[in-house]
Amino acid sequence: MNLYKTRDFSVFFSDTIEFFKKHGAHFLKNYILINGVLLLISILAFIPVLNLFIDFNSFEIRGDGNIQNLFLDSLNSGIFWGYVSLLLFVGFFTNSVSYSFTPIYLKLYQEKNGADFNSSDIINSLKAHFPKTIKYVIGITILSIPLSIFFLVATILVACTIVGVLIPIAVFMMLIMFTMFEYYHKPENRFFSSFSYAWELIKIKFWHSAGCVALLMLIVGIIQQIFSTVFELILNINSGELLIQSNLEFTSTMIASIIISMIFSIIVSFITNSIMMLNQGIIFYSLKGEKNGIQTHSSIDEIGTGE
Repeated sequence: MNLYKTRDFSVFFSDTIEFFKKHGAHFLKNYILINGVLLLISILAFIPVLNLFIDFNSFEIRGDGNIQNLFLDSLNSGIFWGYVSLLLFVGFFTNSVSYSFTPIYLKLYQEKNGADFNSSDIINSLKAHFPKTIKYVIGITILSIPLSIFFLVATILVACTIVGVLIPIAVFMMLIMFTMFEYYHKPENRFFSSFSYAWELIKIKFWHSAGCVALLMLIVGIIQQIFSTVFELILNINSGELLIQSNLEFTSTMIASIIISMIFSIIVSFITNSIMMLNQGIIFYSLKGEKNGIQTHSSIDEIGTGE
């Protein structure tokens, strides 16, 4: 597939589906190989937090007055704050790799004219771009407050429909992701120039691109909510039965249910978010190709094959 070809609203959708049909197995395999280990580390790091949550709930359910003392003891513990710092670092590193994966993947895909690369190529590229990732996070953090205020006001102004509410959020997401795509595109690219370029791309086909991302957000949100609701129902039913059977004590079965639910929710979230980033990547390359008049050999090939 030629990433730089001209697309409109419907083709943004259809090409995302087409790309996933052709290369979804390759994309997800490498995504899981690289992010799976980090995801496992994140889950293991979160288990002590889950145990603390269970302790608090056990105290509350039994009506034990020591819950406040337990909470204060935790806050005053150096180990607690050290652990919080570790969680923040693990979360930062995991999310940095996860969000960088799709821009790196599509960059390699474009450079190699297809999915002729493996996880080692992706890891090497992630390592090479990691200094830029740090700078990107710092830059986005600096801009996040004014951007959040601006898009919050915009969301309130267009809050008459669900899609209307999602449009400013979609533009915000595209701005963040397009900046990353452009920043990674060439070694000499700078953060703020990439940010400015992202704005220019979004304006080319504003309603086509923003509408596509907003609608996909709605679809993904519904899917995530369905999975979340089903697992919450299962968890609540099991929790109620197990608490009664165990005289209001948390059991190993219940803890296992909570952990399984959490893991599954995280996996569903990772996969659906990766699909959204892939969609935004296809939109980015299409708009970039249109803005810069980029023609590739694959464009000529597609004319001949009717793709």
